[in-house]
Amino acid sequence: MYRRWFEAIGTHDSSFFERHLAPDWVYVDVRGAVREKRSYIEYMVKTPPTVRFEEVDVEVRRFGDVAVVHGTYFIDRSRAGLGPSTTTRFTSVWTYTDGRWQARTHHGTTVS
Repeated sequence: MYRRWFEAIGTHDSSFFERHLAPDWVYVDVRGAVREKRSYIEYMVKTPPTVRFEEVDVEVRRFGDVAVVHGTYFIDRSRAGLGPSTTTRFTSVWTYTDGRWQARTHHGTTVS
């Protein structure tokens, strides 16, 4: 799912996020900013396609219709001229709702 998520950022596919972010989704980014679904979608579709996201590792723990996901991803901003590349550790919660997995919350922390 995260591979597809990163593809959707690069192709500005807001329909992916419309389907897979729950209506009450909350994102806490690496700077501590809080975004809800609409503002996240608007933010991500503005990401230059030269910014690359790469999944490093992901671990999923499933509890019935709830999944807790944590892992690491790499963001390469250098080709877009947007500063240094970074590595982010994250935790997210997903629920199986209406026949599909939907993200409920996501929190990221930059690895120093």
